[in-house]
Amino acid sequence: MISIDAHNNDLPRAAEPTTPKTETPNDTLEAAAAHTIERAMAHIIEASGDDEAATDATSVFLISAPVLETKPDDEVPVKVKEVQIKLETKLPENEGADPAADPAVLWHEAAILRPAQAPDADIDQLTTAMPVSIEPSQEEAETLAALEVPVPDADADEDAEPATRWVVQEKTTADAQPSEQTVIWEADAAEGAATKDAAEAGAGFVDTLQPGDRIAVLSRAEHPGWINQVERVEVTVVYEEQPAAEE
Repeated sequence: MISIDAHNNDLPRAAEPTTPKTETPNDTLEAAAAHTIERAMAHIIEASGDDEAATDATSVFLISAPVLETKPDDEVPVKVKEVQIKLETKLPENEGADPAADPAVLWHEAAILRPAQAPDADIDQLTTAMPVSIEPSQEEAETLAALEVPVPDADADEDAEPATRWVVQEKTTADAQPSEQTVIWEADAAEGAATKDAAEAGAGFVDTLQPGDRIAVLSRAEHPGWINQVERVEVTVVYEEQPAAEE
């Protein structure tokens, strides 16, 4: 995983989501083959309940367009070379939260959504409502669970629930200013790593993607009093031509 941090005190905060840079990937895919979609919107994720009955907060902030199978101009087969995820976040003061006691309570994740594996799941239920909060009892939670693809891990416990999220960013301290981070995940990254390490490194993410899949970026908050604020998310999928099949 390649991670780049930057800080800019003058970053604007949009009140409404921007129009994605590209509405559909087939409109502008060229030989360089990169497709970017972004959402700029101040959105707060906050856990509810009390210490004895706390509820983690999950919000789907952005879902990408479907992964392509071919270039639209000449139908040349393509595959995903890398995925770039850019996050702009702001962490206000968190009342009653102690970063030293629990340093991993605010984080962002990426998931691969595969409509082909759940034809009855209505992905539009998520894409038309972004950002959408996911509560365990809501229909949206069932839809998300049906679409998510497990993190590949050959050594995983067969009796354990498979992990379905890759960690993009963790925040451990409050930051009053917007913070920008770009994470780049490439094909063939850290093969054979354990599930937790693989998720944090983005291992297996690019290689797991199939045509028609969509990338979801989720924001998380754990424990009452913690606030996770997203300013902007940008996802870029970089393609390369598939090598010709050997005869």
